[in-house]
Amino acid sequence: MAFCHRVFCRRPSLPIPSTLLLDLQRAGHAVRFAGGRASDLVEPLWARVQLATPDEPPFQVERLQPEVGTAVALAEELADFRADVAELPPSDGRAAITALLSETRAIVRVSFPADGLGPRGETAVEALCDLLAETTDGLVQRDGEGFFDEAGDEVLALG
Repeated sequence: MAFCHRVFCRRPSLPIPSTLLLDLQRAGHAVRFAGGRASDLVEPLWARVQLATPDEPPFQVERLQPEVGTAVALAEELADFRADVAELPPSDGRAAITALLSETRAIVRVSFPADGLGPRGETAVEALCDLLAETTDGLVQRDGEGFFDEAGDEVLALG
């Protein structure tokens, strides 16, 4: 079973994968294209790419958004998270995430093996999620942990 980090994006316009790769590389992450359609690297409405760091397993980056044909998957993810959040006691964090879920226009799901990535891969995934959250006015969600803001502070625990 794979684990995921997700970026819940309020803005539907996402950077193309080649821009993301360049930004990550400029920030010192040795990330490379590892699979998928090479044309997706420059496709404005890309759906899925696979990235990797040297000598570590690849991770998949998938875009859930109606414009790329993944409306059903987006609706299912949002419904699952709405149900999970609704079960929590009222709090400022719950209110913030409930609002986020209603404002989400896309989700970027970053999947990686259950046994994890190496240290470079983990750092690259975190940097990718932070970059996407910043450029889409979004928040990061980590499986088994919760939702985090752009500073890495926990907004709502889900575990």
